[in-house]
Amino acid sequence: MELPPGIPASWYTVGVSADLSPTNMLAITVAGIALVIYRTANGELCCVEDRCPHMGGRFSAGGSVRKDELICPVHHFRFAPNGDCRGSGYDTPAPKACTRPWPCLDRNGLLLVYFHPSGETPGWEPPELDNGAWLPMRMFQRKVNAPAQIVMQGIADMGHLRTLHGYEDVQMNSPFKTDGAQLTVTYSFTNVGSLPGLDGSIIAGPIKRLGEKLQTRTRVKFDYLACGIGYSVTDVEIPALGVAMRHFVNPTPIDAESVTLFHSMALRRIDNPGQISAVLAALPRAWTQALMRFVLLKGFLHDIEDDINLWTHMRNPQRPALAKGDGPIFKYHKWSRQFYPQQIA
Repeated sequence: MELPPGIPASWYTVGVSADLSPTNMLAITVAGIALVIYRTANGELCCVEDRCPHMGGRFSAGGSVRKDELICPVHHFRFAPNGDCRGSGYDTPAPKACTRPWPCLDRNGLLLVYFHPSGETPGWEPPELDNGAWLPMRMFQRKVNAPAQIVMQGIADMGHLRTLHGYEDVQMNSPFKTDGAQLTVTYSFTNVGSLPGLDGSIIAGPIKRLGEKLQTRTRVKFDYLACGIGYSVTDVEIPALGVAMRHFVNPTPIDAESVTLFHSMALRRIDNPGQISAVLAALPRAWTQALMRFVLLKGFLHDIEDDINLWTHMRNPQRPALAKGDGPIFKYHKWSRQFYPQQIA
């Protein structure tokens, strides 16, 4: 199925919640549009275009947030969270000088902004997750020369788990299910490769022994959740070791052919280190968790690099010639079309 061109309507990641404190702002770009996202003194999240409607000053170039007002650095025009102009450097408001608030969310530790090609408001949001068992995430971001559609397609590309990442006995354990803007699926596979950096070339001792254990034939489970074309979370579990990770892999469009990729990993708190290794059971819990995060993060970043190389050089043909073993690519494309309203009659 051929997908339409353009940037899909979706919630997109623009930062990490903990990095934006009250009365501070962050300059961001979504779909080529310069925006500024900020918190009021009471923590309310707001987002507007990074241009003052008065004479075009940039809020992010010296502006400020005082109480609940965003203030332009040029003529000190002051704007309420709803966009109304409350005043200026001349002590008089300009009723026609109003900003347009953009839909934004502080959700699951991420700052999200909604983009729609026609400026429509969202009819859905990514769900709240249970974050109580997870340690703080480590977030990375970089430019990737690939459309958001290609990045997110990996959720349905069952074949690449074997051919690109080298996993064996890949199975779909729950149906590829769509429910409005949400998509879920569960895969499992056997990891038989070594983790980069754990082959003894740069480390030794307990970390090397831990790496050797993780290089054995270990069964891994992936629980995927996608919400639109900009938000995905994967809970990864290694049942034999009692270890789990949570990954966000979220592409935010710069334009139709490139994205800022926000990708992160959080480790679930480890309840039984002895299930992993007798050595870890003797260590303080904080050391154990730091060590496991180090080990698993290297593997995650290695896989992401492989994916980025794939995404950069891959574009969907108009009529993909699919084969058995590809996974539910057709179903993914069919689900994706709803996020391209400019092409839907």
